[in-house]
Amino acid sequence: MNRQVEVEILKDGQSQSRITLYPGDWTIGRTGDASIILPDVGVSRRHACLHVDGQGLWIEDISSGNGTFYRGSRVDRQVIGDGDEIQIDRFTLRFLLGPEPSGEITLQQGQSSTAIDNLREISHLVGMGRMTGLDLLLTPDRPFILGRAPSCDLVLPEPMASREHAEVVFHEGAWWLRDRGSSNGSYVNGNRIRDHLLSPGDRIRIGTVEMRFVRNNQVEGTLTRAVKRRKPLLSPLNQALIAILILSMGCAGLVITWQLWRFAAPLLAH
Repeated sequence: MNRQVEVEILKDGQSQSRITLYPGDWTIGRTGDASIILPDVGVSRRHACLHVDGQGLWIEDISSGNGTFYRGSRVDRQVIGDGDEIQIDRFTLRFLLGPEPSGEITLQQGQSSTAIDNLREISHLVGMGRMTGLDLLLTPDRPFILGRAPSCDLVLPEPMASREHAEVVFHEGAWWLRDRGSSNGSYVNGNRIRDHLLSPGDRIRIGTVEMRFVRNNQVEGTLTRAVKRRKPLLSPLNQALIAILILSMGCAGLVITWQLWRFAAPLLAH
């Protein structure tokens, strides 16, 4: 799904929070290991799971005690559209789907098109693995927070992530990844980091969530195998002369020519 997906969480009709959903599986439950926490005794520890991928958005009940409801009916699995609401105990989950992205960036007052081009060039986080489909445009005016808390810019569906785990910041003309004192650490290219100057292609890992820092104009390198072409063993003229010789010599000539060929072919191939 290329559209931005948000879920607004209401309890007893009062808005509690709003979360942006990125591609992946988002568990819903009442305990801290859930991606979306609904703290009420009527919610099971692992109540339901939201699935977001290139095909769309749907919710699946995980054999909960009190059930998952859509338009008043209890459901095991339900495809979700823009404006749909899911009821779990005292909570209402209202889903908002944004428009299809146009790929355009609006110039702000005082910005030139060159500034926008430069911003495009160095400002993307691209999801990997279960986060495939995630493509975030970073802006240098403020830190970009990654973590499990609903207030984060990127809410990570990852139990090993801290509430505010790390941040991506633009400092002195470059992008940095900074760990915010997380329990399980932030990793770049397999190494645990505290502050790391990001380079195009760097792989960022938080728990099992993986992303890559890329420039928009970065070209993925492809490995091309060079195939050495052999020269023909014999020119067309020589092949024709040998054919005439074989025909003129009959069967005996064919046998002699075959024996000579077996001896000479390996030498001619080099």
